[in-house]
Amino acid sequence: NRGPFPVSGSTSTVNKMEYGEGDFRVLSGASMRQITDLSDLDGAMAMIPGGQSGNPASDHYDDLTGKWLEGDYHPIPLDREAVQEIHRLILQPEFHVQTGEASMSQGFLSQESQER
Repeated sequence: NRGPFPVSGSTSTVNKMEYGEGDFRVLSGASMRQITDLSDLDGAMAMIPGGQSGNPASDHYDDLTGKWLEGDYHPIPLDREAVQEIHRLILQPEFHVQTGEASMSQGFLSQESQER
């Protein structure tokens, strides 16, 4: 529900797109692109056409659209240590004294992140 955007590609190209006869409007295309060299898993790259969020009100709903259109990719290391170097999320339970129950609360999320 963003666009339309001009894109290149056809059913016989690497950037696969399918379009209607006559007007050449794209009807469908890849929902994800990924490049993985099995001899270098930490060098894997991928891109999705929209954004990181499925919520249209979020700033991250369509934040990757430009990169998708440019043919850009985002690194996706697959080794556990390499992933933890980029991002680590620690969930800490909140204990409710009145009920004696533990729960997860967004206020009790701590996030360690390191830009690559």
